Amino acid sequence: MAQDAVFDHADGILNNGLGNLLLRFEETQSDFFRDYTNARLIIDRPGGQGNGTTPTPPPVAPGK
Repeated sequence: MAQDAVFDHADGILNNGLGNLLLRFEETQSDFFRDYTNARLIIDRPGGQGNGTTPTPPPVAPGK
């Protein structure tokens, strides 16, 4: 099975299986349900090499 297909299958389990099961906790365990749904949010924060500038090193104390 190709990697993309495996990820699609896992997404289907989480979104259609586990996500639907947890709906029963939305009213009775609202904190748990909120934490679960917040944990499922995907925030796209690109990483990598940065902007190409080197940060300025902190000053060195005299005698060190």
